Amino acid sequence: MSRRPPNIIVVVLDCVRAKSLRLWGGDSTAETPQLDSLARRGTTFRRAVAPANWTVPSHWSMMTGKYPAVHGMRLAGQGSSPRESIAAELGRAGYETALFSEQEFLLAGIGLESGYTLKVGPATGEGAITEDHAPHRSSVRGTSRLYSDWALRILGSVPPLMVPFTALDYQVQTAYKKRICGDEIPQKLGAWLRTRDTSRPFHAFVNFVDAHEPYISSSDSEPLRFLPRWYARTPRNFLLLLPRLRARTPWTALVKEYHRAISSADRKLGLLVEALTESHEIENSALIITSDHGQAFGEDGTVFHGNGATDAVTRVPLLVVPPEGRSPPESIDRWSTLCEVPGWVRGFVQGRFEVGATPQLADSKAQDLLPKGTVYCEGSPASDFGKPLRGLRPGERWNHRLLAAYQGNEKWTLDQDTGEVAHWEVNGWADDSVPGTPVEGEVARSVRASIFAPYEKLQVGPKA
Repeated sequence: MSRRPPNIIVVVLDCVRAKSLRLWGGDSTAETPQLDSLARRGTTFRRAVAPANWTVPSHWSMMTGKYPAVHGMRLAGQGSSPRESIAAELGRAGYETALFSEQEFLLAGIGLESGYTLKVGPATGEGAITEDHAPHRSSVRGTSRLYSDWALRILGSVPPLMVPFTALDYQVQTAYKKRICGDEIPQKLGAWLRTRDTSRPFHAFVNFVDAHEPYISSSDSEPLRFLPRWYARTPRNFLLLLPRLRARTPWTALVKEYHRAISSADRKLGLLVEALTESHEIENSALIITSDHGQAFGEDGTVFHGNGATDAVTRVPLLVVPPEGRSPPESIDRWSTLCEVPGWVRGFVQGRFEVGATPQLADSKAQDLLPKGTVYCEGSPASDFGKPLRGLRPGERWNHRLLAAYQGNEKWTLDQDTGEVAHWEVNGWADDSVPGTPVEGEVARSVRASIFAPYEKLQVGPKA
């Protein structure tokens, strides 16, 4: 085996939830032959939890090893974090560092690209992204008149009136997605591997956004009548704001399209592995494959991501594949957080590939303060992700700041706006289809003190 330190590749399959993958026990799953093949020589973390329910705070956690309570980066327009990313550390250790991303937030000048010498995105010609934009451009998300009380009353009373706006938005978003979700990123990574200085190890961070909404129907899609087809294409904000519209959305058909999108991302994962193989780098490469958050399709009123804390959003795939010649454990069943990733990377540099029994957080205070065996996900309100939702429907749970905690076979959520605590038994998966059991009185106070108060003590700066 090469004496050169191993290459370290982190691949984020954006928006891919664990419950849609066979390896993670999903009952309705996507076809992922590339992921399945890699799992045969790696370690599958079966209970991995994202630190946040949307892209920006979750990536900051992956790159710094800090929970959002510590790094404080919850919005898209906050600028650079005071926390150094693992890419900067690897650069000082002699690694070439490169970021290959279809996800615009990683290339938008908000600090997520810090530490990467080479930064590569699809040639879209788009400018920097701002706080109220999604990764895929929307023509109606920022249209303030559609969010007025009178407009929402009319659209909520007569859902078909949403169709003309949905049609325009869907055309804009799908055209943009088609431009960024081709094979350009794996091709550019392959070209870089063929020309780089092979005397140095490298760290590459890759993000594929195929599984992000909108979902583009294929020729073998389930046929839908006119209105259900357009309800399925409605922008997230309006599905949240209009319960009657949400109730008419054909979620089962939409999940099938989502699974086809996951399969598309899996195919590009195969192209990445092929490029590593052709450049003779695969033998000395460690791969970490995960997602920044999941994706919900109406579970407990949650739509896509950036709102709620259902298992569909909080639980993600996590697979660690060491360089060839290692014999890792097949799977690990403890609760795991993506905040562990930088610690593993540091170990890889030193030739240690123990990713197993005991979680190690980069933040020593969090390591000491948080209860052992417990992991957290911040379920930020929809208004964090979508600026137009601020001030709208403040009583809705999807616009509350939630905190989910997983411990043993239990899941707890704290509504940080109301103080309400809910509980689920986790038998494989918490039941997303129903709200959790309310917890009150002395039990609620005990849970807050033992599970949630330690996390809240980590809090830096304001909650948003």
